[in-house]
Amino acid sequence: MSRFHISLLGPLGLRLDDSTEIHLTAPQSQALLAYLAAPDGRAGYGREQLAELFWPEQPARTGRQNLRQALARLQRALKWPPAPKGDLPPLLQVSRQHIRLHPELAIQTDLEIFLAAVATAQEHDHPEIASCPDCVRRLSHGVNLVQGEFLAGLPSISPPFDAWVMTWRERLNQHLAWALGCLTRHALERGNYDAASLYARRHLALVPLDEEACRRAMIALARLGRPQEAAVCYQALAQALQEAVQAPPSQETTALYRQICGQATGATDSRPPPTVTGLPVQHTPFVGRRQELAALDAWRDRGRPGLLTLYGPGGMGKTRLAVEWAGRAAARFADGVCFISLATVDTPDRVLSAIAAGLGLAFQLAGNEPEGHLRQVLATLRERELLLVLDNFEHLLPARDLLARLLAGTEGVWLLVTSRTTLELAGEEKLEIRGLHRPPPPPHRLHQPPVNPDAYDALQLFGRCARRIQPAFHWHAQTLAAASQICQLVGGLPLAIELAAATVRERDVTALAAELSHNLDILATDMPDVPPRHRSLRAIFASSWAILSHGERRAFTRLAIFPGIIDREAAQAVAGVDEAMLERLAAHSFLRRTRPGRYEIHAILRQYGLEQQTTRPVLRRRTAERFCRYFAERLATHTPDLFSSRIRQARDAVQADLANLRQAWQLCLAHGWPAFLGRYIPGLSRFYTIAGLSHEGEQLFQQAIQQLQTEPARGGHPGLLGQLLTAQAGCALNLGAFDRCIAQAQAAYDLWLAGHRWPGGAAEALLYWGRALWRLGQPAEARQRLEEGLTLAQEHGQRQQEAEIWLALGDIPLLRGEETGAHSAHACFSQALALFQETGDWYGASSALNSLGFRAAVQGDYETAGHYFERALELYRQIDNRLGQSTVLNNLGNLYALRGDYDRANACLQEVVATARSTGNPIGEVNALVNLGTNALDQEDDQRAANLFCQALEIAQQIGYRRGLGAIYNNLSAIALRRGALATARHYAELSLAEAQATDDRYFEWQRLNVLGNLARLQRQWAAAEAYLQAAQTITQALPAAAAQATLSLSWGLLAESRGDLERARTALRAALTQGQDNQEVAVQALLGLSRLALGRGKARIAIQLAQQALEMARTLADGQQVAACLTHLGRAYEAGEEGPAAQAAFEEALSLRRTLQQPHLALEPLAGIARHHLHMGETTAALTCAEEIWAQLQVLPPECTWDPDAIYVTCIQAFRAHEDPRAAYVQDAWKQWRAERAAGKISAARSRG
Repeated sequence: MSRFHISLLGPLGLRLDDSTEIHLTAPQSQALLAYLAAPDGRAGYGREQLAELFWPEQPARTGRQNLRQALARLQRALKWPPAPKGDLPPLLQVSRQHIRLHPELAIQTDLEIFLAAVATAQEHDHPEIASCPDCVRRLSHGVNLVQGEFLAGLPSISPPFDAWVMTWRERLNQHLAWALGCLTRHALERGNYDAASLYARRHLALVPLDEEACRRAMIALARLGRPQEAAVCYQALAQALQEAVQAPPSQETTALYRQICGQATGATDSRPPPTVTGLPVQHTPFVGRRQELAALDAWRDRGRPGLLTLYGPGGMGKTRLAVEWAGRAAARFADGVCFISLATVDTPDRVLSAIAAGLGLAFQLAGNEPEGHLRQVLATLRERELLLVLDNFEHLLPARDLLARLLAGTEGVWLLVTSRTTLELAGEEKLEIRGLHRPPPPPHRLHQPPVNPDAYDALQLFGRCARRIQPAFHWHAQTLAAASQICQLVGGLPLAIELAAATVRERDVTALAAELSHNLDILATDMPDVPPRHRSLRAIFASSWAILSHGERRAFTRLAIFPGIIDREAAQAVAGVDEAMLERLAAHSFLRRTRPGRYEIHAILRQYGLEQQTTRPVLRRRTAERFCRYFAERLATHTPDLFSSRIRQARDAVQADLANLRQAWQLCLAHGWPAFLGRYIPGLSRFYTIAGLSHEGEQLFQQAIQQLQTEPARGGHPGLLGQLLTAQAGCALNLGAFDRCIAQAQAAYDLWLAGHRWPGGAAEALLYWGRALWRLGQPAEARQRLEEGLTLAQEHGQRQQEAEIWLALGDIPLLRGEETGAHSAHACFSQALALFQETGDWYGASSALNSLGFRAAVQGDYETAGHYFERALELYRQIDNRLGQSTVLNNLGNLYALRGDYDRANACLQEVVATARSTGNPIGEVNALVNLGTNALDQEDDQRAANLFCQALEIAQQIGYRRGLGAIYNNLSAIALRRGALATARHYAELSLAEAQATDDRYFEWQRLNVLGNLARLQRQWAAAEAYLQAAQTITQALPAAAAQATLSLSWGLLAESRGDLERARTALRAALTQGQDNQEVAVQALLGLSRLALGRGKARIAIQLAQQALEMARTLADGQQVAACLTHLGRAYEAGEEGPAAQAAFEEALSLRRTLQQPHLALEPLAGIARHHLHMGETTAALTCAEEIWAQLQVLPPECTWDPDAIYVTCIQAFRAHEDPRAAYVQDAWKQWRAERAAGKISAARSRG
């Protein structure tokens, strides 16, 4: 039978068999058909009801007649049934009382299909619709049917019918919004960002105020590399909310917007393809686990990041499953997968370091460990969508709270943990990993059906592993039965199956099954308390051990000392095992090959291997000694490279050996081998510093210190104790534990004074002691210790320590402004650079070059600074030190900005932000964001600047970065001042000063004091202003920079001018002009001040000339703020000189600039000047327009930051009076009230912006 298809979701349409279209042109016919075809109309309606619906204002008789005519037109238009098919029923079933669509016809509407899809999805029993493929498919089809609103384009028919249409449209919109939300979530979770952006934006078009839809659209567009479109979505939402409810978007939406706005800084969210980090190569086949893989897929499909623990006994295949699924699912996480093995992490407090190493992070050299390092990891992960796999967590359960904090501090990190036990954390999801599917025990009958090996995962694994050893292995009835028995006996344990299959070359599978059964019987008797699964592993181990040759057993027993990677060289040196033996052990599955020439031992097998050593103590001690000696020598070969151009390769080599180095250290302590310990200290101390692992280093050295101090019977070894204390002091310094560093360094120095000696000696201890004193704000004491250390280093020819001491000595005069004498900053840094170059320490040379560049920049020698920075950057890139690169790029960015080259400046800073985010360097990110914001301020983009500062503030507060906080508060103060919010500006300036004082930063301290002095002046708090400036003056007297003196002379001049001390003002402003010859910003302000003084003395011509000079200079600076201030004052000067047209032109240009800069409070003065000109010319209507704008602004914000607030009020009153406007009286009252409050000190009217 032919089928009718009626389209209601969009313009009405009617098709037959999906091909023949039937056109209805009359609106009444379309409306009638739609009303009958809708789901609530299939039962039909009475004629009276339809007539009243369509013609409610007509008499009943007329309505029924109209209905008959409409039905006739509709049936003629339908041309149904067609002539050849006259036996078919008509489309409409019409009787005298009732009308409906004929029930015998197959009629389908797009509305029914859509509603059915929604209803089915909503009723389907699953936790998350977006994870159900069937529901997603139905919803996608249903949504595609919606081509517009319900009955789009249909004109108004009647009020009742129109109300029915509106009801359906609202209902459809609700269902469509829900469906689009589901489809958007599904697309986002699958990484299908094109589809997600289309669904989300369609959702937004339907419901413009839906913030969740907006956030999804923004995320999808950002992932597609289209942040500008994401920003447009946010702005449209903000506008819609403002118009509808006069409220801004939520904090969550705004935070996302700010994050995406970070793309404008160059750190775009257009991410590279997902990466896979640390996932080990697997040499064994993966079979089965279909249910477990499906459960993991469902976990990801739910779209809610969280923690899932794969738990089960050792050897059950948890790691293999995690590796397999992570590799398959990597593309479903925007930032891919990071796999971290914790098998060699011996203590819970080292879990964080292992995670950081896996993420490729280099911890900052200073911070409050472990909290500081945790904040750094969280800062790295906060913007990532990542699967983090932590393997072998069972021995680190005290660190599980760390996982809870990782989840709480991030929004897109999925934690997959493997462990022999669950973690018992809130929100933890658990998936038990059991034995592989295996054949059931055979029934007790003579004839049993043959086993199909393909039907059981355990047999598939056995067969594949066996063929790796014996390619000719094949199944037959006996081997199937024996292998089935083995799989049953070991409970489907993959490790046991793999070990068993590795013996097929040496013996028959049937014999192996019999031997295994016998071993289990023995173990059940000898070890009744051991769980059966563990007994089965021991039985397999005993069986596999038995077929090894004597040499193979001895080799494995010795190799069991390795907790980490075993390479060919180490195996030969420690255990006397060559590569051929390693390969034989790998063939027996006692070793696993991770890559060519590198092997590892499963933790369970290593435990069994160590048990074999217990009966051979001599072998055990001899192997331990060879292990310690070998790794001491190996570390010693890397140590010089840790100070050279090969620092990166050496660091990576030591990192790869770290598990074995920790083992060697513990063996040295256990066996009392101090000579070995001393050989480890230099390399480990340097490695822990450059790798940012000083917390671990401090603990490691503390273990040895405690043992030496509590076991004097072993010989005391005071020299070794001094060496350990020195190394520990270096770690404490890196951690910011300055008091602890001083105590440790002093203890080491006391040992030196007592005559004990060690490599590195007291010079290194004094270096750390002096640096700690400097950080504690004790520069004199710091210099004394550093100079003592310098003398010792020079006496003993310790060039490395001497270079580092010179570098530390240079910081003291640099930040204290002491640039004279042999120990000037330049002299110290230059000497350090020469020594670092002599010793080949590129890391140190880079630091010295950067310090020289910073010193030159402080002195205003930008060309020299750029030369040093470029050289430092080149060295840092050669040694691949990304942290150092970020530091120098940040400095270069500042330098380019000082030169006005903002394109190059921002390019450098954008690279810093991107690098900082990828390497987990929150301090570098804060610095770069602050400098990008400062550049935006310089370019008059206050909103972008504020967004960047807010991003930086959030990070700086999280990590406790005080110097960064000081800079951020200072810039927020500047923005508030531009907006005329003096109280807010002063609040932020006070916060900024507190941070500068806390960090003993003298340069920033005087600058903050100067800012506060000017703000207090603007608030007419003369005493406070003078106190601030006097404090700044005291600090700058010790600073060599002329800019500081010029700036303060300007501030003193402006204060004197505001207080009416005109002679003192003139003297100070002239001094500022002289001192600031190289500082055009100061010169502009000084010229304007002198111009105002001349105007006050009635010398308009001189005032005009000075103002013109200031304007010309401001235009050269391309500083819109300064240009607008100059134009405003120039207009006043022209006014005084009775040059009306020139005054008008100056005021109008100033007004245009203030509006461009979005500074309505500073537009009042030029507006008032324009109004006065109009009044003077008799143009009272134009003056009134200006007055109305002035009055509107005065009611919002009094003119606190203007030069002459009284003149603004007076001009406004005069303009209103010229039109006999009653508002003149309102302005007069407001002016009186304002003057009274100012006199009482309740408000902060000002005489100059400065």
